[in-house]
Amino acid sequence: MTLFCVTEILRRATWLKVVPLSPRTPRRAGHMNTRFLRFPEVQARVGGYTRVHIDRLEKQGKFPKRVKIGANAVGWAENEIDAWMKEKMVEREAAGQSGGVAHHAMNGADGREHVGA
Repeated sequence: MTLFCVTEILRRATWLKVVPLSPRTPRRAGHMNTRFLRFPEVQARVGGYTRVHIDRLEKQGKFPKRVKIGANAVGWAENEIDAWMKEKMVEREAAGQSGGVAHHAMNGADGREHVGA
């Protein structure tokens, strides 16, 4: 059977529908839908943490672990970084902090509590 015959058979088959996978195509449950972020993008997303600070947080289990994606390259799973950021916002809400400017109580030289910005 030649290549022409195979492609003609596939083209005529009404039961076969080939749909290319695009970013808008919904994925099946359990299918990995993420990409790897390199350090500059991770740094921009998490507010400018340094490489050393991210290393420390990773070792303490407080930040997603990097993934080796090449011989000399690492990245972080985008969905894990997003989940970490959501976790931080949940912690903020649980602590009663607002998204705006926080007001802190400070003790003055006289020992009384003063409210400052």
